[in-house]
Amino acid sequence: MLGNSRMMVGVVLGPLFLAGCGGVTTSSSDLRLARFDREIGAVADREDRCRKEAQATAADELSQTGSAPDALSNPNRQTVQGNYYNDIRLCEAEADRESRQLSAREREEYRLEQQQERDRVLLMTTLMASRPH
Repeated sequence: MLGNSRMMVGVVLGPLFLAGCGGVTTSSSDLRLARFDREIGAVADREDRCRKEAQATAADELSQTGSAPDALSNPNRQTVQGNYYNDIRLCEAEADRESRQLSAREREEYRLEQQQERDRVLLMTTLMASRPH
């Protein structure tokens, strides 16, 4: 009779324990997603600052070419405009690179978390199955 009561305890408490583990995973997932959102926001903020710096640089250079003779003004304006677009592309490329790195890290963390969850479930299943009846 004692063996049956142990088995009943395992049958009743096992799913509760597994449910508790699932809640922990959800909580850590929520924290991880919140961190990821903050990091993506920081990447967007850096890209915005970079764009503003490019605009400020272009505005400064254009103000300097504004006092130049007309013969030099047009090629200088084209150079400033070309530099501006190049700077913007660099800002976008850096933000894209950072976003890809964050996404790759997030995918790897998710994969590891899922593997740990599978390992926990397998361990619990093995422990429950190996209990004496």
